Amino acid sequence: MLGEGDVSRPSSFWIRLCVLLIGYHSFHCLFCHGYEERFSASSGVLAVGDLANAPPALHFARNAHQLTPRGVTIYTHGQASLHDSLVSVLGPDSSINVDSRVITRLEKGAHRAEVILHFADGGRAVEGFLAHKPKCQLSWNFAQQLGLEVTPQGDLKVTPPFCQTSLPGVFTAGDTSSMMKIAPNALFTGAAAGAGVAAQLQAEAMGHKSMV
Repeated sequence: MLGEGDVSRPSSFWIRLCVLLIGYHSFHCLFCHGYEERFSASSGVLAVGDLANAPPALHFARNAHQLTPRGVTIYTHGQASLHDSLVSVLGPDSSINVDSRVITRLEKGAHRAEVILHFADGGRAVEGFLAHKPKCQLSWNFAQQLGLEVTPQGDLKVTPPFCQTSLPGVFTAGDTSSMMKIAPNALFTGAAAGAGVAAQLQAEAMGHKSMV
């Protein structure tokens, strides 16, 4: 089955992040998770992976600000240009802060979803939770084998509404073909792709041109 998975990084920092924190102390979508932590004093946004650009990092920070209006910090993990871009947008009086220090270790805190960030300069910060979206990639090499067109985000390019790929007769649905990697979208696109497959097979069986 063709699917998607998080891109792992070969360092203790990334291994600790993915294994210990994702889904428990770090939330990839603040519409799906994090509401229970709305009484936290502050929260952090880890601006790496899919959030290593100003627009998505700011989007996550604004989401986090709804839950922890007293404090949100975007951590750019040593990316100076990203830090400067964020600061230029936020301005000096923003309630969203930006921290460019390199993170060396993440530690589970003592309370609920609390996370302790340790930095290369010896400092540390404590956040009620982290928001972070790992970068995803297709799990298998079917796309390369079949020569399927891929979007700049790494998803399979499809034609709506029936989710046919760039190769006629090949359909996909769910996380592999959408930026919205959520269950309702998987249900909808799965149903649409199934209808497309049925329509195409029925048309071909009668020698007709398919509407798909």
